[in-house]
Amino acid sequence: MENRILEETILKIYNGTAILFVGAGFSSDAKNSDGGAVLSAKELSLKLCELLGQDYVEGDELQDLAEQCSSDIVLKEKMHTLLLRNFTQTIPSQTQKDLVNLPWRAVFTTNYDDVVEQACNTKKFQSVTPTFNPKNLDSSMPIYYLHGRALDINKGAADASFVI
Repeated sequence: MENRILEETILKIYNGTAILFVGAGFSSDAKNSDGGAVLSAKELSLKLCELLGQDYVEGDELQDLAEQCSSDIVLKEKMHTLLLRNFTQTIPSQTQKDLVNLPWRAVFTTNYDDVVEQACNTKKFQSVTPTFNPKNLDSSMPIYYLHGRALDINKGAADASFVI
C-alpha cells in the first residue's frame, strides 16, 4: 500500500500535476548573500532584539518585534537592510535545487526568502505575492509567497504585503 502511494505521488510530480509547499525549515541548508546561514524565525527575533537594544525573552513574538522596529524610521530602515541581506540573493543547496526543479504545477511558500527562486535554474517562473495582480498571471510556474517576500522591500510594497 505504501509503495503504491509513493509511486502515485512520484507519477503526479513528474506529470506536472503536483504542487510543492515549503515553509519553516526548507531554507535551513541555503546560504544568505553574506555566505552565512539563512536566519530562522528565532534567529531573526534575536537580531531584531539587538536592533531594539533589548534582550530576547523566550516567547517574544517576531511580529511584535517587527512592529516595534517599524515604529521608528531609523530602526525600520535597519530592519529592512537586515531582511534584504539575509533573505535575498540566497544560495540554495543542491538538494533544494533538485527538489525545486522537478516539474511542479506550482510552488507555495510561507518563507520570505528567495531560496525557491534562486533554486529555479532551469525553468521559467513567476513570483506571486499578496499584492500581485492576478491579471498578470502567465504560463510560467507560479511561486506563491503567502506572507510576501523580502525582495519586495526594494519596491516599497513590503508594508502592505509582508507578514512577519
